Amino acid sequence: MSENVVRDLGRLDADVMNIKSDLDELRSDVKAIRTTLDQANGGFKMLLGASTLAGAIAGSVATALSKKIGL
Repeated sequence: MSENVVRDLGRLDADVMNIKSDLDELRSDVKAIRTTLDQANGGFKMLLGASTLAGAIAGSVATALSKKIGL
C-alpha cells in the first residue's frame, strides 16, 4: 500500500474513534435527560393527584354547606 493510503486510513481510524467518543457522550446525556423527564413526570402525576383530592374535598364541603344553608 502506498504511503497516502496508509495515512488516509490512519486519519479515518482517528475520526471513527472521535465519533465513538462523541456517541458515548451523547448516550450519557440522553440518559440524564430521560432521568430528569421521568422525575418531572412523577412530580406532575403527584400534583395532578393532589389537585384531584383537593377538588373532591372542596366539592364535598360545598355540597355540605349548601345543604346546611338550604341553597
